[in-house]
Amino acid sequence: MPLVQILSFAASRALLSDSSLAKPFLEYLKKAEGCLNVIHGFQAEDSTRLMIFIFWKSSQDCDNLSKRDDYPLHIYELPTSLPSSLDIKKINFNKNPMRAFDAPVTDISIIKVKDDCPLEEVERTIASLKALVIRWKVENGLSDSAYPTYFAWGEVIGVPDTYGVSTGWDSVEGHVEVIKWIGENPENLVDISSIIEADIKHVTVARSCAAR
Repeated sequence: MPLVQILSFAASRALLSDSSLAKPFLEYLKKAEGCLNVIHGFQAEDSTRLMIFIFWKSSQDCDNLSKRDDYPLHIYELPTSLPSSLDIKKINFNKNPMRAFDAPVTDISIIKVKDDCPLEEVERTIASLKALVIRWKVENGLSDSAYPTYFAWGEVIGVPDTYGVSTGWDSVEGHVEVIKWIGENPENLVDISSIIEADIKHVTVARSCAAR
């Protein structure tokens, strides 16, 4: 499965006015060896924050880019209002998450589990999350084809006990409704008790970013 690298940063005023200013950096990424695709969009919770998703053939290809002599210059020239706002994560998904980005809104959640939580327990927790969403859809009379329809997850490389989850939704409000339903029903929380923290972000991918 492809590794997905996520770069996010506070956009400069110029970039907010003209998103094409990000194009040189996006093209630089697309031309890197081992790059499968590059997509981007602004975060729903903070519309001044740009999120870039790079799909790599392997972790080594991703690492090779950061070792290139011209890489620091391209990072330095990012159209950001605050260089220190740059955040980079790498997620080794269990399956290709691209379908989640085809949805109107994509949820990118970073979840923290209990220290030294066994992988088997993490897998059970993720399965329980999926089951809860399916139950919510059934209780609300939604069809199987209704969002969310795709669920990908994987380890955040280099960050212990931390995982990324990607799901496609029809809207941010739709996801918030499910989160509220889970929280209002204590029995729902039993099977996901290994999760101690969740950082939930949403993004709408620029539709000009078709898969290569």
